Amino acid sequence: MRPRVGWIGLGHMGSVMAPRLAAAGWPVMNYDIDPARAAGCGLPAAASLADLAAGVEVLISTISDDAAFLAMLAEMSPALRPGMTLIEMSTLSPGASARGADVLEKAGVAYLRAPVSGSTGLAADGALSLFISGARDVFEAQRPILDVLGSRVTWLGPAEEARAAKLIVNSLVAAINGALAEALHLAEGAGLDRTAAIELIAGSAAASPYIASKVEKLKTQDWTPAATVHLISKDLDMVLELAAAQGLAMPLAALNRSRLAEAEAAGWGGRDMSALAALPAQEPVVTIAALEDERYAAMLASDTAKLDRLLDPALRYIHSSGGTDSKESYLAGFASGHFRYRHIARSEQSIQVSGDAALVLNRLSIDILVNGTPKQIESRALAVWSRASGRWRLICVQSAPRG
Repeated sequence: MRPRVGWIGLGHMGSVMAPRLAAAGWPVMNYDIDPARAAGCGLPAAASLADLAAGVEVLISTISDDAAFLAMLAEMSPALRPGMTLIEMSTLSPGASARGADVLEKAGVAYLRAPVSGSTGLAADGALSLFISGARDVFEAQRPILDVLGSRVTWLGPAEEARAAKLIVNSLVAAINGALAEALHLAEGAGLDRTAAIELIAGSAAASPYIASKVEKLKTQDWTPAATVHLISKDLDMVLELAAAQGLAMPLAALNRSRLAEAEAAGWGGRDMSALAALPAQEPVVTIAALEDERYAAMLASDTAKLDRLLDPALRYIHSSGGTDSKESYLAGFASGHFRYRHIARSEQSIQVSGDAALVLNRLSIDILVNGTPKQIESRALAVWSRASGRWRLICVQSAPRG
């Protein structure tokens, strides 16, 4: 006999996935904070989370965020009992998921983290990718349910591995989405027909399942959401938090998050994330290019007054030698003559501007005196500019030897 299932959350994904499981023969009840959604999905609805938990053996949740997850556990905890299983399929942070795991363990409830990747169309076909972590025996026991919902079901480990995997995938999706928006802006600026440009990209080496899923939205500019600007912004916040905990910099993710913040500020938080392609560019790249020119000219002239105006007080300058300077020590190096630039050649430069952040990649050939000793340096340099109160300042430079 199949276990009774209680489904929590009938949003974009849950409203498709829960009926699919019921159609495959599982007895499914549901609960949603919106009674109209709960009543409209064609499945029996519980009056409360506690009532739902009391009447089932397996709980499945597809909810919005960390706060909703922890509130859900708190509300239904009196009805949780040993032998139950929670299959949690939302995009949550590893930290919040681990806190929930502690609550469930004390109640004797088995816990599978099972975030999904894919669209509502894939959900309807049972073709989602499912990232699973938790006890292996619990995974095997619930495999029949998981196989109804996804065509790619991958067990990754016993704890929060699936949470990290989903954030890794979503960081790439956000990067593709941002690059696609920039490419279409460039195409229009170059005079290409928008529809032709979309089809060209979708049929090129840059094509991906994500781009294929957005072709019609981009052509018609129908921003009915599959994944909203707000939700992918929330996901990128978790990506950056996870990276920071590991001491990793993710400048592309930060730039994509900044651009999404512009979309939210424009009132686009509820639109599909692909709407970024319709958001006008806010800052000409030429502005940052001019600031970079000014900075390198000031370095060559050892003009500490000009550099002082360009540099953020929180500057961190990481040299190709591995040494690190603050703003104060960096300027002191010029003032004391510790280093004096004689020539700087930039053979390549790439600039990305998004909202209040700009990322510049330079390929450099440098002739410099260090304590009077001449040195020739070939390096790659990443410069990060930040805008506050309408003013751009350099906040970070990281140089690395060029191989």
